[in-house]
Amino acid sequence: MIVATSPIRPSAALPIFGNNATRQTAKPLYLLGRCQTTVSVDGPALKVVVEQRASQRYPFARVARIISGQRVDWRADALACCQQQRLPIVFIGAEQQVTGYLQPAQAKRSSLDRLIEEFLDRPDWPSHYRNWQRAERMDLLLRWRAERHQAGTNIDPSDFDELVRRHVYHPDDARFRVPVPVIPAGMITAYVLQVLDRAGLQACYWGDQGHPLALADELDRLLQLAMQLEISGCGSEFHSDQATLLRLAHAFGNSLQSTLQRLLGRLHRRLRTTLEQWH
Repeated sequence: MIVATSPIRPSAALPIFGNNATRQTAKPLYLLGRCQTTVSVDGPALKVVVEQRASQRYPFARVARIISGQRVDWRADALACCQQQRLPIVFIGAEQQVTGYLQPAQAKRSSLDRLIEEFLDRPDWPSHYRNWQRAERMDLLLRWRAERHQAGTNIDPSDFDELVRRHVYHPDDARFRVPVPVIPAGMITAYVLQVLDRAGLQACYWGDQGHPLALADELDRLLQLAMQLEISGCGSEFHSDQATLLRLAHAFGNSLQSTLQRLLGRLHRRLRTTLEQWH
């Protein structure tokens, strides 16, 4: 079964990366078409009706996560069932940017979840968290350089220093942003939300004085950086071809999966060590 209702050709619908044993055949559902679309519930499935086309059914067991465009009308029962089935929904706006998401409430707490909650009790947690962010960005760059070196491509030291300046020390400064192929909006966000839910983690935590620790957003940004580094040599022809970009992104699925697992593992170890030092 093909799970795609976007302008992407059916052959471009690709398998999910990061499956678990209960959803081996599950795929992401893209509702990004230009035609008006309605989503409702039909038994154990979502019923998708695209204007002037035959309706399609997508069993919940075959859907891993959902990316929804602005021309999609959602019935309340469909949204409720997606939450019951623990399917995250990411919403994309007119500017092809993520405008929000719907995430199931977290019922089970993992050991990392408890570490994060304890970490947030400290008034100085933001500075420690920023150190982790910089360390992970630097680690991604170092791993990428080592992989390129093993593949026979050496990175000029001055070019690498510039990448460090842009991505480690000034990641939010527009002056240092470089044109890169745009990864389809919502694709990585939805994947991160799915993994966090299954790992017993929340998308966002609240710390001292109400400051947020936006875990999903930060992991999204780190995976975006990892993907940008992966496809940095693919050329500018990918900028405007959503189907090719989507296919390329899923081709790197195993790499993104291992990167996300490594990020969560390193965060767990760092928090545990930090909290042990505080005690």
